[in-house]
Amino acid sequence: MRSRSLTASVAAVTAFCALLAGCGADKDTGQAVPSPAAPAQQWTPGPTGTAERTAPPVPSTLPPQVGDLDRADASDVAEAALTVWFTWDTTTDSGPNDGSVRATPLLAAALARMVASEVPAQGPGGDWLGWSAQQARLVPTVSASAEPVPPQTDEKAYRSYVIDQAVTMPDGTVTGHRQSVVDVVLARNDGGWEVSRVSLR
Repeated sequence: MRSRSLTASVAAVTAFCALLAGCGADKDTGQAVPSPAAPAQQWTPGPTGTAERTAPPVPSTLPPQVGDLDRADASDVAEAALTVWFTWDTTTDSGPNDGSVRATPLLAAALARMVASEVPAQGPGGDWLGWSAQQARLVPTVSASAEPVPPQTDEKAYRSYVIDQAVTMPDGTVTGHRQSVVDVVLARNDGGWEVSRVSLR
């Protein structure tokens, strides 16, 4: 029985590593290299030059919702980044990408550049339009996933989370939920941990 459990754990860690290998920075140029397995956005950008939307401004500070943040704690950084990334307000945001841009102070340089530079050429989709018609906000709860992850080192940390976004009306009522499983890789620099990769399953 223990042998089956160990085999399942190893397989899950291997799958996690394979998934995380889908997006990163080019070793020669240092530029971010996106992959379908690890989208920085929540919809697919169109061909270069066809964008009709403008990128949201890149903030220098985090939203107040983050509160006190311990940059020496990889889990604290990952959870704060995902909380900002998946907080969407249809009354002020043009699409889900605005949330990921707000998280850029917690992102590594390559990922921050990729998130800030990609302007979706198409609209954010039918779900967003429906939420927007109701002036809804999507408020996330970030919970650690039970999925096994590779062990943390001095330079890298791996985390997996379940994101539950509550579709919240202006009067505070919740009309639905949207769930995602997200894998995160963090890298440590002189200022502490930062998110270097976000992979939406």
